[in-house]
Amino acid sequence: MRGWWYLFVMVLLVISCTKDEVVQMDAAVSTVLPGQWLSGLDFNSQGIGLTCGGIPNEHGRVLRTTDNGKTWQVVLSHSTKCFYFVRFVNDTLVYAGGDYVELWRSTDAGINWQVVDLGSNVPTNEFDRPAFRDMACMGYRLVMVGGDYAKKGVCYVCNDFGYTWYFTQMDHQIAGVALNAIGSAFIAGWGYAATIGPFSAEPVQLDLRGDFYTSVVFSDENTVWMTGYSGTIYRSDDLGASWIKAFHSGQCKFNSIASVNGVLYATSDNGLIARCKLTDRSWSLLQLPVKERILRLSPNHIGGLTATTSEGKFISGF
Repeated sequence: MRGWWYLFVMVLLVISCTKDEVVQMDAAVSTVLPGQWLSGLDFNSQGIGLTCGGIPNEHGRVLRTTDNGKTWQVVLSHSTKCFYFVRFVNDTLVYAGGDYVELWRSTDAGINWQVVDLGSNVPTNEFDRPAFRDMACMGYRLVMVGGDYAKKGVCYVCNDFGYTWYFTQMDHQIAGVALNAIGSAFIAGWGYAATIGPFSAEPVQLDLRGDFYTSVVFSDENTVWMTGYSGTIYRSDDLGASWIKAFHSGQCKFNSIASVNGVLYATSDNGLIARCKLTDRSWSLLQLPVKERILRLSPNHIGGLTATTSEGKFISGF
């Protein structure tokens, strides 16, 4: 009897020791699109911010702020398509992507918008045209990815600020993309990851499966970090040739990852963010004052952190 009691106590100790400690964070929360996704978020160096969202395959909006998110103005609205990303290439050139490989461009920091004609660089069958999910940029080089329904994806690469695109149709949903300082790209999605060389437009698939890889980021020229919806964060120190599981939490389902001032932030469901200091690669969990999916995180022009949620909220000051 005593042996069983000892075993029971040890099991409780293991459970209590493996449960992640969570740090409660104060933050300012405001509602931008009530009950709708805010999937995209980006700021330029002048303090102009853009966010986007809506309801998938129904309608979408792009909104603009000039006061760090205190107020937002609708600058682009679509009656049938949702928007999933906005990305500043520089202080004036910005792109927004949405359902059915629809891409929009602004050359005045998001005030006016024009649809981008991709010509024949789209899947021939309209059913195979997924939503654009993410874009990365480094100078004149842009890489854009999209996908729906696990087995439907696209990858677009350009070397002229977004005016000439090289298109690849894929059999995997692609959710995230990152570029390093020399223009090498890394893309990831549903059971799929690939590299694209700095002078190439062709993805080279890696032998990496078993998770829905939702987002990627470089912390230096060779080190790639990738989030999985399983609650795992993966790291490669050799541009994707080999991988380790850098962090795992049973409380998390990761949606996106960003590197800000030497710190990694991976957003999750239930208002959770995993934080890693790159100096010692130590991890901690943060709880924001919401219990929603944190879809996107972006630094503003003064280095503060901002985020958006699945219920249309904008979070700042954490």
